[in-house]
Amino acid sequence: MTRITTILIGLIFLTSCDCYQRVSGTVIDKETSRPLQGVTVYNKNKEWSKTTTDTMGHFELSNVSGGFRCPPMTVIADFKHYDKVEIKIPTSGQETIKLQRLTFQSKTTIQLMQGLWFHDQDSLASLTINNYRWTFNYKGKQANADDNYSISITDKLPEFVEETENSEFLILTNKTDTLQYEILGLTDTTFSLMYFPAGKIHLYSRKK
Repeated sequence: MTRITTILIGLIFLTSCDCYQRVSGTVIDKETSRPLQGVTVYNKNKEWSKTTTDTMGHFELSNVSGGFRCPPMTVIADFKHYDKVEIKIPTSGQETIKLQRLTFQSKTTIQLMQGLWFHDQDSLASLTINNYRWTFNYKGKQANADDNYSISITDKLPEFVEETENSEFLILTNKTDTLQYEILGLTDTTFSLMYFPAGKIHLYSRKK
């Protein structure tokens, strides 16, 4: 009887022991194999415990888990403009997580841009966006024919921005000129842009 009791106590002790989970890895772009910096990585069972990848795409996560054997950690990697990935990594294991870039679609952005916007620093300056046409106005009128541009939207602007940068960019063109901007923010009421190569920020608002 004493022997059985001892065995039962031992089994209870083993099954109630905590284990220390520690995993690490690297997150890369699936197509280019380049490391991705700033990717949010976290344990699925403890979403509040998050980390981000460094300049080399590296991350580390740790956790204390109950049980006789340390189970694999379910890790999620989440990055803007990429598919979210869920992967199980064995305790003390290392994995390379490959993220697939989402197919870029500008339809939602161009729809949100439509309408009349007023410059926050000069109420007389405005711009009108009608479908894929962009017109700079002053005092409510187009200043000259050169202020009318066609719009294209891209997720890459290698001339000024690293390829791994995740954002949306505007390229405005007419017969004589090309203007390039990064979209910093776009909502129903505000529209902020950074002009390249000067780096000047422009903020527009809709008038209610």
